[in-house]
Formats: sequence, structure tokens, C-alpha cells
Amino acid sequence: IENHSHDASLVTLAFTSLCSLTSHDSSNKHEISKTHLIQYVLSTMKHFADNEAIQKEGCETLFNLTFAPTHLFKLKSATTTTIDPRAILADASRSFPGSCRNISSVTLKRLSPNENDIIEMIQSVDSDLEDVTLIMSNYLESPTIQDMACVKLDILSKIPDLDDGNGNVAGASSLILPSLFAAMREYRDRVSLQSLACSILSNLQKNENDSDNNYLNNNVTPEMVDLVADVVKRFKRDDVVQEKGCAFLHYCK
Repeated sequence: IENHSHDASLVTLAFTSLCSLTSHDSSNKHEISKTHLIQYVLSTMKHFADNEAIQKEGCETLFNLTFAPTHLFKLKSATTTTIDPRAILADASRSFPGSCRNISSVTLKRLSPNENDIIEMIQSVDSDLEDVTLIMSNYLESPTIQDMACVKLDILSKIPDLDDGNGNVAGASSLILPSLFAAMREYRDRVSLQSLACSILSNLQKNENDSDNNYLNNNVTPEMVDLVADVVKRFKRDDVVQEKGCAFLHYCK
């Protein structure tokens, strides 16, 4: 495609394929993340602004990508570059209202998700560790989102041999720890979150014991240990905090 980027008929066929590949299917998400697909779609739509077929397929591809947090946040951050997706979608809507207005309008709305939209993403069966931890780092100011993300992480961390989506078991802990401890620091007095956090840490520790993976043991800092110890000390009446928190501290000693 890059070698024939000025061939409108070929680009149209490529965009039709992209629309199909990105249609509510998470199986291609990690491969897409390794490419410059979003910038390619935006720059091609800008170049072929008068081609209705390319604008339509491009709008639908961008819409599909908003269902994966990884791509949604890339689209949101693209507004700071020379090609603003909001401007591209708005131009397509104005030029071709019959084929692009509705899909552009919905996509623009998805680029500004509210708290309920984000929670739906977390709860989606397609959301994985990368999605959840990315959401946590982008919405640290929301205790509700942090709680729901921890609920999902607690479920995911119980999976034996959990990996980071690229087959790396140690990568699971490396994804989880920064976001999890950021949430624990931010909401020190939120017992629901601290209880879930202790459970997640205990699950990761169990997975490491079962897989002979030492990422936790090698990467947990004294500050992290002190934070868990403080949680255990302050929430003496929470059974999960006491059991799981103490198990994690024993593992780290």
C-alpha cells in the first residue's frame, strides 16, 4: 500500500480490508499496535478527501478502533499531531453526509468517553491486561474506574500462566505493578480497592511460584512493600487484606 499510496482504487480495497480486520475483533489488536495504522488511515483520508469510498471505509475503521482502549488513547493523543482525527472525521461528515455523517458522529462521541463508557470497556470480555492497565494510568483521578479496573485485574490475575498478551509471563506483572501501586498510593483509605489490590498481588505471587518466574521478587521495591504493610496495619478487620496482604509480605521478605 505504501508503494501505491496514490492509487485510489487500490487504497479503497485496502481500506475495505482494514475495516474488516478491525471490526470488533481483538485478535488483531497487538499486531495493529506494532504498526502506524492510525496515522496511515488519517493521512490517507486527508490525501483522498474527495473520495467518498475511502472516507466511508476510513471512518468505519476509526470507529472500530475506538473499541480497543489501546487504539482509542492513540486516537485521542493524535489530536496533538499535525493530523487531528476530529478534523478528519468532521470533514468527511461535511463532504459526504449520506455515507459518513452518522458513523463520524458516533466515532467523535467515542473519542470523548465518559466514566460509564470506560467502565464498559473494562468489563468487556475482550479487554486484556494492556487495556485495563492503560485505562488505570489514564484515569487515576476516578476512584470508581480504579475499583472496576482492580475487579477485572483480580479476575485476570487468577489465570494460570497469565502473560502480557505477547507470550511473556513476567510481562503480566510488569504491566500490573505500576498501575496497581499508583492506585494504592492514590486511594490509601479506600478499603475496597486495597482489598482487591492485595488479592491481585497474592494471585501474581501464586502464579510466579507455579511458573518459577521471579519478576515480583526481583522488582518489588521497598516502597511497595511498605505500602502493603501499611494497608495490612490499617485495615485489620478486612479478611482479604489480612490474608492476601500478609501472604504477599511473606513472599517478599
